[in-house]
Amino acid sequence: MPLTDTHGPTLQGTFVQLLLRGLLAGLLAGLLAGAVAYVVGEPHIDSAIAIEEAAGTDTHHTDTDAAPAAHSHGDEEALVTRDGQRVGLFLATGLAGLALGAIFASALHYGRRFTALPGSVLALVGAGAGWVAIEAVPFFKYPANPPAVGDPETITQRTWLWLATVIL
Repeated sequence: MPLTDTHGPTLQGTFVQLLLRGLLAGLLAGLLAGAVAYVVGEPHIDSAIAIEEAAGTDTHHTDTDAAPAAHSHGDEEALVTRDGQRVGLFLATGLAGLALGAIFASALHYGRRFTALPGSVLALVGAGAGWVAIEAVPFFKYPANPPAVGDPETITQRTWLWLATVIL
C-alpha cells in the first residue's frame, strides 16, 4: 500500500475544517488582490489627484459673474481621507476574499458528495465554473463602457441586467 494517494488529494475533513481553510485562502487572496490594486492603481490615482489640484489652482477668475460654474473641490473637506481610502481598499478586498472563500469551500464540501473526482480536480473545475459564471459571462454580455460611450439614460437598466446575469 503506497504512502500517498495515487488518485490525487481529496477534500478531507469536516465542513468546519474545509470552511476554515476556505476562509484563510480567501483572506490571503483578498489581501493579495488589495496589494496588487494598491501597487498598480494608487500611483495613477495620486497622479490624477495632482493633475486635478494643479488645474484647480491655475484657474483664477477676476469677474465672478462672467465665469461659468466650475467643478471644484477646493473648499470642500474630503469625506474620507486618502489614507482612509487606502485602508478601505484592503478591508474591502479582504472581506470579499473571506466571503468568496467561504462560498467556494461550501460549494466544494457539498460538491464532493456528488462526484468521484479527486479533490484537486473538483477544486479546479469549481474555480473555472465560478470564473465563467461570475466574470466571463457578465463581461461578454455587458462589457464595461468607458466614460461618455454608453447612453447615460440606460445606466440603471444596464447595471440591473449585469447584476441579474451574475446572480443567475
